[in-house]
Amino acid sequence: MDPSPGSMAPEVAQPDDQGGWWRLSEHRGRPVVLIFHRHLA
Repeated sequence: MDPSPGSMAPEVAQPDDQGGWWRLSEHRGRPVVLIFHRHLA
């Protein structure tokens, strides 16, 4: 995987808050900001 700016990102899919799925590939060609955080129990 090439992590350089402008390179293609791997697919990301996460459940959304309405019971569906949010997929990065559905937003191809548009700016997207992903924020990753660790959930603390």
